[in-house]
Amino acid sequence: AREGARVAATVPDPSRAVSAVRNSLGEDLGGLVRVSVRRPSVVGRPAEVIVSYAKPLGVTLFRTLTIPLEARAVMRVEQ
Repeated sequence: AREGARVAATVPDPSRAVSAVRNSLGEDLGGLVRVSVRRPSVVGRPAEVIVSYAKPLGVTLFRTLTIPLEARAVMRVEQ
């Protein structure tokens, strides 16, 4: 999330922040996470990136058990 927030703070395009998160996580995990970017256009306001992942624990009789994991990072918009 921190890498995405760094990009979101300096680049207006949210897809660049999403790409930064996925690249920092690598091929395996990068494709499994959900990335949310909130970036206002006003300099000095907070840009926020949230990365969510459902970590599988194992399989029970009827379904796979998962634990929701989330990381959040906030940085001020610079440009």
